[in-house]
Amino acid sequence: MPEGLRPPDHYTLLGVQVFSRDIDAIEAATRQRLTRLDAFALSPDVETQNAVDDMINQVARARVDLATPERRVKYDQRLARKLGVVPPADIPPKPETQTRVPGSSKLARRAPIESDAPLGGGALPAVGKTHRKPKEIVSPKVRFEAIVWAHLQKWKLDAHEISLLLVEAFVLGLDTDQAMEIIHRMDAEAEVVAGARYELFGGVMAKRLAVLTCCVIVAAIIGLVVIPRLIDLLSEKSPSEAQLAQSRVEAEAARQAEQLRETQEAVAAMVRQAQSFMKQGLLDQAQDKLARAQMILPDDLRTKAALKDLSQRREKIEKQFVDALAQAYSLVRAGRFEQAERQIAAARKILPDDSRLDEFGKELASQRNARLIALLAPLRDMVGKGKLDEALTELRRMDGAVTQRPEYRQLRNEINDKIGKRNSKLMQLIAEMRSALMREDIAGATSILAQADAISPGDSRLDPLRRRLAAKKAAAARGPKNATLTAHSAAVYSVAFSPDGKRLISGAADKTVKIWDVETTASLGNLVGHSALVRSVAYSPNGKTIASVSHDMTVGLWNAATGRKIRVLKGHGEKVNAVAFSSDGKRLASAGWGVVKLWDVASGRDLSTLRAHKSNIWSVAFSHNGRRFASCSRDKTIKIRSSGAGRGVTILQGHKGWVCSIAFSPDDRHIASGSYDMTVKIWNAATGRAVQTLVGHKSYVYSVAYSPDGKLIASGSWDKTIKIWNAATGKLIATVQGHTAPVNSVVFSPDGKRLASASSDKTVKLWDATQWSKP
Repeated sequence: MPEGLRPPDHYTLLGVQVFSRDIDAIEAATRQRLTRLDAFALSPDVETQNAVDDMINQVARARVDLATPERRVKYDQRLARKLGVVPPADIPPKPETQTRVPGSSKLARRAPIESDAPLGGGALPAVGKTHRKPKEIVSPKVRFEAIVWAHLQKWKLDAHEISLLLVEAFVLGLDTDQAMEIIHRMDAEAEVVAGARYELFGGVMAKRLAVLTCCVIVAAIIGLVVIPRLIDLLSEKSPSEAQLAQSRVEAEAARQAEQLRETQEAVAAMVRQAQSFMKQGLLDQAQDKLARAQMILPDDLRTKAALKDLSQRREKIEKQFVDALAQAYSLVRAGRFEQAERQIAAARKILPDDSRLDEFGKELASQRNARLIALLAPLRDMVGKGKLDEALTELRRMDGAVTQRPEYRQLRNEINDKIGKRNSKLMQLIAEMRSALMREDIAGATSILAQADAISPGDSRLDPLRRRLAAKKAAAARGPKNATLTAHSAAVYSVAFSPDGKRLISGAADKTVKIWDVETTASLGNLVGHSALVRSVAYSPNGKTIASVSHDMTVGLWNAATGRKIRVLKGHGEKVNAVAFSSDGKRLASAGWGVVKLWDVASGRDLSTLRAHKSNIWSVAFSHNGRRFASCSRDKTIKIRSSGAGRGVTILQGHKGWVCSIAFSPDDRHIASGSYDMTVKIWNAATGRAVQTLVGHKSYVYSVAYSPDGKLIASGSWDKTIKIWNAATGKLIATVQGHTAPVNSVVFSPDGKRLASASSDKTVKLWDATQWSKP
C-alpha cells in the first residue's frame, strides 16, 4: 500500500517496522512483554483471561499476515478494500529481510493456534491461498504427527491429553519413546508459533521500548562517561555458557519429569476405564485396556492391582458359571428340561460365548431324545392295540418340551390318521348294525357289534345300539307282546309284514304308508306320494320293495330300505283296491273295477290286462308256488287263473254277498275267503268246491289270512272283532277284541308268532299268536 494511504503508525502498532532495523531490540522488548503477559494471563478472572487470549490471537494473526513481503502486500490489499481505497497495481512490494520468530519456554498458558494447516519445522502457512485436500497419510508416524497437531490447535497438552495421544500411538503401532519424542518436538514448534503471537501482542510495548531506546541514546550522548559503565553492567547481567548449559539440563529434567507424570496420568485413566468395564461385566474390554496400560508402564502398581482384581472377578464369574451349568445338567438328568433351559439361559448371561454351552446343548438334545423315546414307546404299544383315544389323551398331557419334537408330531399325526380311518369304519359298522336291527337280525347285529368293539373298544357311540340290541334280545326271550301302533290320522285299510317279520307296513285313508319296527313298535318313516287313500300294501318276497295302491288310480313302488319312490305305475282307469307280489317277486298284480293288471316289477312294464270280473275287485292273491293267482269281487265270485297266460279259469261260487278277501293256504290246496254275508268259506283250490263255512261274525268279514303253518285262519270283521279258526276243523278258537271300529285287514307274521290287524279306528294292533297255537 502506498505510504500516503497507510494509517499513521500502521506497522508500528503491529510491531513490524522494526523487523529490518534492530532484531536485538525487538527480542528484548518481547521478553519484557512476555513477562508482563505471564502475570496478566495468570489472573483468576475468566473474562480477563479470555480477553488476553483474544488479543493474542488477533495480534498473532496480523503478525503472520505481515511476516513476508508477499503477505504484507495481500494484507495491504485487504485493508484497502476495507477502507474503500483501491491500491495501485504497479507498486511493487518493498523487499524486506525475513526475521526469525523467537520461541519461548515461559508459556504457562498457550492460546489456541488458529492456522490453516500443521506448521512443521516452525514454518508459517501462506495466507490467502486456496486450501487443497491434503494427501493421504500413509506412514503411522506422519499420521500420529497430524493427530498431535490437531490436539495442539485446540488446547494445551495436559496429562490427560498426553495419555490419549499415547493410546493413539499404541493403536498406530508406535512405541512410547517415539510417541513422546514426536509430542515434545511438535509441542516446541507450537510454542514457537505461540511465542510469535505473544510477541505480536507486545507491538505497543515495542513502540515504547523504541522511545525508551531513543532516550537512552540521547542520555548517552549527554553523558559519555556513563555509557561504558552501563555496558559493563549489562555484560555482567548476561548469563554465562555454564549457566545456560545448567538451565538446559534442568529444563530437560523437568521435561522428562513432566513426561513421566503425563504418562502416569494416562495409564491411570486407562486403569479407571478398565475398572469401569469390570463393573459393567465387560471383562474382555477391561483386559484389553489393562494390557495396553501395562505395555506403557510395565511396573505400574495400579495396573497390577487392577489385573489382580480382574483375575478375581474372572474366578468368581467362572465359579458362578460352573455352578449354573452343573445345576442345568442335574435338571436335564431329572427330565426337567424347561427348568434346565432357564438355568442355562442364566449361565449364558454370565459367559455368553463359552464353548461349554454348546456341549450342554448336545447333552440336552440327547436326553430329550432318550426321554421322548421312553415316553412314546408305551404310546406306540397302545396304538398297536387299538387304544387310539387313550394314546391321544396321553400325548396331549405331555409337556411343551416334548410336544415340540418332530417325533411327537409324527406319532400324533399317525394316531389322528388311524382315528380317522377307525371312525370311518366304525360309522360304516354302525349303519350296518342299524340296518340289521331294523331287519330284526339279532344275530347279525350281535356280530357287527363285536366287530365295532374290536375296532373301538367301549366307544360311547355304540351305546344306543347296544341298548336296542339288548332290548330286542330280551323281547325275543320273552316272546311277542300285544301292542297298539298309533300314528295314522285316518282309517287304516291294509297291513303287511316284511319277509323277515321285523317290519310292518300299513296303508291308510290319510294317503300315507307307514313303516313300523315290530319289536319296538316305533314308527320308522312315512312313504308319501299318493293323492288319495291307500287301499292296499304289500312287501316283495325279498323285502327290498314295497307296493301300494290308491284310489288315485296309481300303483307306487318304493325302496324298502330308504323309503325313496322307485316308480309310479299308471294304467288303471278306476280306483285301485288290491295289490300282490308273485312268489318270485318279478311280477305284481293290481286290481280295480273289473280289471286285473300284471306288471314287470324290474321295468314297470304292463305285461297284461285281464277283464276278470263284472264288478269291482276287492282282493288278489298269488299261490305260493307262483303258478296261479286268484281274485274276488263284489259280483260274489272268486276266480282262479293260471299266472302264465291267464287262461283256465276256475270260478268259485257260494257266497251270498260281496267277497272282500281271499288267501291261499301255505300248501296252495285251499283258499279261504271272507264275505259281506258274514261268513268265512274254505274252498278246494283244485276243484273249486266249498269245503267248510265258518259262521260266527255279526257283520261283514272284510279280511282273512292263513297262519304260516296253515293251521289257523284269522278273520277280521266290521263287528270290530278278530276271530281265530282251526283251519282243519273249522272250529272257532278265539275271538279277539280291542278295536273300536271295523277291522279292515289281518295278517300273520312270517314266523307265525304275531298277528297284525288294521282298523278304521286309525290304529294298527299287534297280537301274540302263540297263545292260539298251543295244544
